[in-house]
Amino acid sequence: MRRRPRLSYANVVASLALFVALGGSAVAAFVVTSDDIKDGTIRQRDLSPSVRSASTRPKPRLVFRRSRFSTVRVGDTGQALAYCPRGLVTTSGGATTQAVSGEASPLVITGSQPAPPEEDPRWAWVVDVRNTGTERGKVEAFVICQRARGPEPGTRFPVGE
Repeated sequence: MRRRPRLSYANVVASLALFVALGGSAVAAFVVTSDDIKDGTIRQRDLSPSVRSASTRPKPRLVFRRSRFSTVRVGDTGQALAYCPRGLVTTSGGATTQAVSGEASPLVITGSQPAPPEEDPRWAWVVDVRNTGTERGKVEAFVICQRARGPEPGTRFPVGE
């Protein structure tokens, strides 16, 4: 007795899944590289909106600034300030310390944070230190700044207009 193949729902779904899986891998195997594109053939309108906005957005410009060394006498506290140029804002900062003689630093950093814009419209990084050693120490603050993404610090806005 000869058996006749029957077309069942399971056979149809399995065959369809096989074709989709094979077709999907064939599409994924086709990759376009820059060697495949002639110069000047892709225009701005050919790109997706997210790619267009990313290509025209200005890249963040980071600026690194240092303060002058401040000398701190034995038993005293001291402070160093590093300022961002106008139009740039603080992103991070820190400090370096050393002994005046070049030996290990007698200074302990007690604070390191951005200066509030209400106090200094140029925006700065402030470092507080205490000398716990037996000789004078030096502290130098540094600040990393980038372009402001809003109004200049200290800008006043009219209220109720």
